[in-house]
Amino acid sequence: MSLNAELEMPPVTAPTIVLRGDTMAALHTLSQLPNVLASRPQPGRPFRRRAIRAVATGIDTSADAALTARGLKSRLRREILSTQRQCEWLPHLKHVIFVIAEPPHLHESAVLDIADGFAERTHAHLERVCGAYVTVTVLLVADCAQPGLLAERINQRASLSPFDPYLVLPWRDVAEQQIQQTAAATYC
Repeated sequence: MSLNAELEMPPVTAPTIVLRGDTMAALHTLSQLPNVLASRPQPGRPFRRRAIRAVATGIDTSADAALTARGLKSRLRREILSTQRQCEWLPHLKHVIFVIAEPPHLHESAVLDIADGFAERTHAHLERVCGAYVTVTVLLVADCAQPGLLAERINQRASLSPFDPYLVLPWRDVAEQQIQQTAAATYC
């Protein structure tokens, strides 16, 4: 028996995406991927902070019939501080992805405006406070009927280097093409 055979270690697969926030049907497939940490680190499962490149946060406001545009802004604003903490704790974080199931009674244009302002403020805040260039992506997925495709798009977004500061997309745009392609068309 050779010494090299005894010293070989099996490959370690560590999560590259942290999934947090509200439990949503649209994010169930993403939570099952091997590179996604969807719960607290468990004994026996490798976890390296330096390996995490993206944090995906589920925000489910779809069932709140009384939610107003102002209430949605407030709900999103509360996420900035916890996102800052994630950025400070994860030294190689490059993407923050918010997956929002918006309430159906609010007009899409109003929700897009709110999400765009939120994404811009969050990116600027993380850059100012954490000193890191972190891309903020907001996906509006109230009408998402393809959680597998959503998981694929989020995984693709997290694996590529960011070049856009922030991006807000409704589900129909995410379903048509990769998020990175949409970002390239928007910012280039």
